[in-house]
Amino acid sequence: MAPVLESLPACLAACLRSDSILYSTLAIAGPHAGEKLGCPSFPLLLHPTYPTGEFPALMAWSGRQRPRMYNLVTHLMVDHVMNRVTRSAVNRWRQGELRLPPVPLRGNEQRLRKRQIPHFMGYSRHVLPRPADWGEHVHVTGYWFLPMHQGWQPPPALVEFLQRGPPPVYVGFGSLTLRNPSALTRMIVSALEMSGHRGLLLRGWGNLGEIALPKTILTIDSIPHEWLFPQVAAVVHHGGSGTTAAGLRSGVPTITIPFFFDQSFWAKRVVALGAGPDFIPYSSLTAQKLAQAIRSATGDSAIKMAARQIASKLRAENGVENMVAVLERCLKHP
Repeated sequence: MAPVLESLPACLAACLRSDSILYSTLAIAGPHAGEKLGCPSFPLLLHPTYPTGEFPALMAWSGRQRPRMYNLVTHLMVDHVMNRVTRSAVNRWRQGELRLPPVPLRGNEQRLRKRQIPHFMGYSRHVLPRPADWGEHVHVTGYWFLPMHQGWQPPPALVEFLQRGPPPVYVGFGSLTLRNPSALTRMIVSALEMSGHRGLLLRGWGNLGEIALPKTILTIDSIPHEWLFPQVAAVVHHGGSGTTAAGLRSGVPTITIPFFFDQSFWAKRVVALGAGPDFIPYSSLTAQKLAQAIRSATGDSAIKMAARQIASKLRAENGVENMVAVLERCLKHP
């Protein structure tokens, strides 16, 4: 959080001459810069962090039904913690450089909600239904997928590998850093061999695959999910919101191995949709558990059917187009 707070002055400079400001969860300067510059600002959220009585905050999600008051309190507790962490530095900036009054004791989010500032949720209602207690100012637009770069070409080695045998299982943990990537790679190799599947390992920031690998497994660098995922037998990942969206949109089964934060939340949604077997927390991951999950994902016709069904709904949804249309209406009729 410290680097985010240190960047507050630079964020204001970046917003100069803006007609409107769209900001993410960690871009906490957004609403304050908008207030100073007199231009509208709107939060863009990849997770359902707006308070509701229908489900708890991400870190309190257990998958079980909870009382509405319990759910609401968990959201307010997260607000309180975030406000405690940031309020002092934000107020120094507001009062010193921006010449604005301090943020209220209950935090800036409470103020934005009371004013019914439009909030944009960048996920699909087909993956998580929109809560009935959200006001009309909360917009669940669908996922914000970027189009694949038209000039991109896959590496020849990857094309040759895909053509050489049956669809492999993709395994990748994106930007996560891993404590012992060699040991995790050996575990994954063992699981793939036990399940009888070929594999694609994404190096990622964790440097998977930095050991000698059998010919049935290929290590790859960053590849557009839109191109790769429909060509594999299943996708194995950490349950981050973006990778989960891409996996569900691809139409192949998803196996999630959540590490922390929102990853367990999305892992439970995948299971609830029937698009993958039970998730495996990283803390309890073994080669045997992963092998069994791969066998279930690739061999269970109900899972494969559910994966195709959710993919069909997501492909018919244009989250970027929906979000832009709502934004234009908000700017035209503030």
